[in-house]
Amino acid sequence: MGEGDIDILQKKESIIINMNGKLPKRSCPLDLFITKTLKDFFRNNKFNRSLDISSGVGNASYYLRGYSSMLHCVDLDKYLDMFTLKKYYKKIHFVKYDGKHIPYKDNAFNLVYSFDVIEHLNNYNLLTHEAICVLAKNGYLIIGTPNVNRIGNILLRLFYKLKFPRKLGNSYYGECIHIKELSDKELQSIFSDIAQIKHIKSFYVGFGLVNFTLPKPPNFLNRYCNYLLSIYQKIS
Repeated sequence: MGEGDIDILQKKESIIINMNGKLPKRSCPLDLFITKTLKDFFRNNKFNRSLDISSGVGNASYYLRGYSSMLHCVDLDKYLDMFTLKKYYKKIHFVKYDGKHIPYKDNAFNLVYSFDVIEHLNNYNLLTHEAICVLAKNGYLIIGTPNVNRIGNILLRLFYKLKFPRKLGNSYYGECIHIKELSDKELQSIFSDIAQIKHIKSFYVGFGLVNFTLPKPPNFLNRYCNYLLSIYQKIS
C-alpha cells in the first residue's frame, strides 16, 4: 500500500475530554445508544484482544471495556496526550502510529473497531487493509459512522445545502471535516470485494434532531437514523 493512498486518519468531532483527572464523559445520548446496541449484539461474548483504530482519547474502548481482556488503541501522535491517558486509562494500552501501518502483527486481535473515522478519509483502502490484516480469523470488525441519510441531512439536501467535503467546526482534535458521509449500502460496498470479510449485521442508531433522540424508532424510519454501525466477520 503506497503512502499516497491516504492522507492521514483524521479524527472525530464529538469527543469531550476532561484533563483534570476525570474520565471522559459521553458527549450525547447517541453514544449511550451505540454502546447498548453493541452490548445487545455481542451479549456475553468476550474477546482476548481488541483494537480501536484512530481511537482519539479512547472513549469507545472505555465504554466497551467489558468485552475484552486486553484493550489497545492506535492514533496519530498529535491526538494522544500519553501522560494523561496512561494516568487515567490504566487498562488501555495506547500506541502512537503514522496513520499508515498499524504496528501490530497480523491476526493479533479478535475485535477491531473504528468509530467516526471513515467519513474523514479520501481513500478507504488503507483503513480496510490494515484492519483486516490485524484481525484474527472469526474475529469481528465494527465500523461506525454518521448516516448520510439522517434527518438533518435530508433537510439540508432540500435546500441544496448538503455538500462534501463538509466543515463541521472545531473540536479537541482541530477542524472537523467530513470528506464523504455514507449510507449503509455504500458502507457495505467498501468491503464487498474482500473475500476474507463477511457482512454480519447493520444497525441504525438514534433518530431525531439535536436534543430529541429516540434510541429505537419504528422500522420504517430506520434508514433516517443518525448513525450506522456495520459489523463484519473475518472468515478466512
